[in-house]
Amino acid sequence: MPKKLQANAHDVAVLECTVDAPGISAFWVKDGKRIDTTQDKSVKYEAISRDVTHTLKVKDIAAEDAGVYEFVAGSVRNKTTLYVEVVAVEITKSLKNIEVVENKKATLEFQVNKPNVKAQWFKNGVQIDFMLMKR
Repeated sequence: MPKKLQANAHDVAVLECTVDAPGISAFWVKDGKRIDTTQDKSVKYEAISRDVTHTLKVKDIAAEDAGVYEFVAGSVRNKTTLYVEVVAVEITKSLKNIEVVENKKATLEFQVNKPNVKAQWFKNGVQIDFMLMKR
Protein backbone atom coordinates (compact mmCIF):
# COMPACT_ATOMS: atom_id res chain seq x y z
CA MET A 1 0.00 0.00 0.00
CA PRO A 2 1.46 3.43 -0.87
CA LYS A 3 2.32 5.77 2.02
CA LYS A 4 0.07 8.46 0.51
CA LEU A 5 -3.06 8.23 -1.60
CA GLN A 6 -4.86 11.11 -3.33
CA ALA A 7 -8.57 10.99 -4.22
CA ASN A 8 -11.09 13.47 -5.54
CA ALA A 9 -14.40 14.13 -3.85
CA HIS A 10 -17.19 11.73 -4.96
CA ASP A 11 -14.66 9.18 -6.30
CA VAL A 12 -14.01 5.71 -4.88
CA ALA A 13 -10.64 5.21 -3.17
CA VAL A 14 -9.25 1.67 -3.34
CA LEU A 15 -6.74 0.53 -0.70
CA GLU A 16 -5.15 -2.87 -1.20
CA CYS A 17 -2.80 -5.09 0.81
CA THR A 18 -1.36 -8.52 0.12
CA VAL A 19 -0.57 -11.04 2.86
CA ASP A 20 1.65 -14.15 2.85
CA ALA A 21 -1.08 -16.78 3.01
CA PRO A 22 -4.79 -17.02 2.24
CA GLY A 23 -7.39 -17.07 5.01
CA ILE A 24 -5.58 -14.67 7.33
CA SER A 25 -7.99 -12.71 9.51
CA ALA A 26 -7.59 -8.97 9.01
CA PHE A 27 -9.42 -5.69 9.44
CA TRP A 28 -9.18 -1.99 8.50
CA VAL A 29 -8.75 1.04 10.76
CA LYS A 30 -9.26 4.77 10.09
CA ASP A 31 -7.65 7.32 12.41
CA GLY A 32 -7.27 4.71 15.15
CA LYS A 33 -10.86 3.38 15.00
CA ARG A 34 -11.79 0.02 13.52
CA ILE A 35 -13.98 0.36 10.42
CA ASP A 36 -17.25 -1.56 10.50
CA THR A 37 -17.42 -3.11 7.04
CA THR A 38 -20.28 -5.51 7.65
CA GLN A 39 -22.38 -5.45 4.52
CA ASP A 40 -25.67 -4.56 6.20
CA LYS A 41 -24.22 -1.61 8.14
CA SER A 42 -21.84 0.10 5.76
CA VAL A 43 -22.64 1.93 2.56
CA LYS A 44 -19.43 3.96 2.85
CA TYR A 45 -16.95 1.08 3.05
CA GLU A 46 -16.63 -2.24 1.27
CA ALA A 47 -14.01 -4.76 2.39
CA ILE A 48 -13.11 -7.61 0.05
CA SER A 49 -10.78 -10.53 0.83
CA ARG A 50 -9.76 -12.77 -2.07
CA ASP A 51 -7.00 -15.31 -1.60
CA VAL A 52 -4.05 -13.24 -0.30
CA THR A 53 -5.38 -9.83 -1.37
CA HIS A 54 -7.39 -7.60 0.98
CA THR A 55 -9.12 -4.54 -0.49
CA LEU A 56 -10.97 -1.65 1.13
CA LYS A 57 -13.15 0.58 -1.05
CA VAL A 58 -14.07 3.98 0.38
CA LYS A 59 -17.11 5.08 -1.60
CA ASP A 60 -18.36 8.56 -2.50
CA ILE A 61 -15.27 10.24 -1.04
CA ALA A 62 -15.84 13.41 0.99
CA ALA A 63 -13.47 15.71 2.89
CA GLU A 64 -14.14 13.86 6.17
CA ASP A 65 -12.81 10.63 4.60
CA ALA A 66 -9.27 12.05 4.60
CA GLY A 67 -7.06 10.47 7.26
CA VAL A 68 -4.76 7.61 8.15
CA TYR A 69 -5.99 4.17 7.07
CA GLU A 70 -4.42 1.03 8.44
CA PHE A 71 -4.60 -2.62 7.41
CA VAL A 72 -4.16 -4.93 10.42
CA ALA A 73 -3.42 -8.66 10.12
CA GLY A 74 -2.20 -10.12 13.41
CA SER A 75 0.86 -8.11 14.46
CA VAL A 76 1.36 -6.76 10.92
CA ARG A 77 0.20 -3.21 10.27
CA ASN A 78 0.34 -1.28 7.00
CA LYS A 79 -0.61 2.42 6.88
CA THR A 80 -1.47 4.97 4.23
CA THR A 81 -2.70 8.53 4.42
CA LEU A 82 -5.66 9.41 2.24
CA TYR A 83 -5.82 13.00 1.02
CA VAL A 84 -9.09 14.26 -0.47
CA GLU A 85 -9.23 17.04 -3.01
CA VAL A 86 -12.52 18.88 -2.97
CA VAL A 87 -13.03 21.05 -6.04
CA ALA A 88 -15.50 23.86 -5.54
CA VAL A 89 -18.56 23.71 -7.74
CA GLU A 90 -19.05 26.83 -9.82
CA ILE A 91 -22.02 27.83 -11.92
CA THR A 92 -20.71 28.33 -15.47
CA LYS A 93 -24.07 29.18 -17.06
CA SER A 94 -26.61 31.00 -14.91
CA LEU A 95 -30.37 30.93 -15.01
CA LYS A 96 -32.05 33.40 -17.32
CA ASN A 97 -35.29 35.25 -16.65
CA ILE A 98 -38.13 33.90 -18.75
CA GLU A 99 -41.79 34.74 -19.21
CA VAL A 100 -44.33 31.93 -19.39
CA VAL A 101 -48.05 31.89 -20.08
CA GLU A 102 -49.99 30.68 -17.05
CA ASN A 103 -50.48 26.86 -16.92
CA LYS A 104 -47.76 26.33 -19.56
CA LYS A 105 -44.43 24.56 -18.93
CA ALA A 106 -41.17 26.40 -18.39
CA THR A 107 -37.67 24.98 -18.60
CA LEU A 108 -34.97 26.40 -16.35
CA GLU A 109 -31.36 25.41 -17.01
CA PHE A 110 -27.96 26.08 -15.54
CA GLN A 111 -24.52 24.50 -15.92
CA VAL A 112 -21.74 23.77 -13.45
CA ASN A 113 -18.04 23.05 -13.89
CA LYS A 114 -18.22 19.42 -12.70
CA PRO A 115 -20.20 16.35 -13.82
CA ASN A 116 -22.63 14.45 -11.58
CA VAL A 117 -23.26 17.30 -9.15
CA LYS A 118 -26.37 16.95 -7.01
CA ALA A 119 -28.51 20.07 -7.27
CA GLN A 120 -31.51 21.36 -5.37
CA TRP A 121 -34.14 23.75 -6.68
CA PHE A 122 -35.79 26.43 -4.55
CA LYS A 123 -38.79 28.69 -5.09
CA ASN A 124 -39.13 31.75 -2.84
CA GLY A 125 -36.52 30.26 -0.50
CA VAL A 126 -38.32 26.91 -0.10
CA GLN A 127 -36.86 23.72 -1.56
CA ILE A 128 -39.03 22.20 -4.27
CA ASP A 129 -40.05 18.60 -3.57
CA PHE A 130 -40.34 17.03 -7.03
CA MET A 131 -41.78 13.81 -5.57
CA LEU A 132 -44.86 15.73 -4.41
CA MET A 133 -45.23 17.32 -7.83
CA LYS A 134 -45.46 13.92 -9.58
CA ARG A 135 -48.55 12.86 -7.64
